[in-house]
Amino acid sequence: MAKSSPHTKELTQVKKELESLYKTVYQGNGSPSLVSQVSKLESKINSLENMLEHKLEALESEMGLKFKNITDVVTEKFSNLSDQINSEFTKEKNVLDKKWSHKTAIFTGILASFTSITVVIVSEVIKRLH
Repeated sequence: MAKSSPHTKELTQVKKELESLYKTVYQGNGSPSLVSQVSKLESKINSLENMLEHKLEALESEMGLKFKNITDVVTEKFSNLSDQINSEFTKEKNVLDKKWSHKTAIFTGILASFTSITVVIVSEVIKRLH
């Protein structure tokens, strides 16, 4: 029998440790192997990513609809407000037009009366002078 060198013993020990590590990593040590565990974790992560992606898309769609609805409501409210303001301005304009019409009519009547009286007085003065 040949004498084994200290390097051979060390190589044998390293080989045993690698085999043990291989068995633990790929075959497991009473629990599923690390490869299986990693594979399961990857599938769970992918599933969660897909679920989050779908939820975010649904949330984005819902938010878009809510913003559209809010925009429609605000636009409608501003349109109604604009109509009310125009209506009020029209009413005020009509009221002012009526006030000025009355004032103009009264002023014209007074002016006509004054003119008539002045004409009568002037014509009487001219008759007396002749």
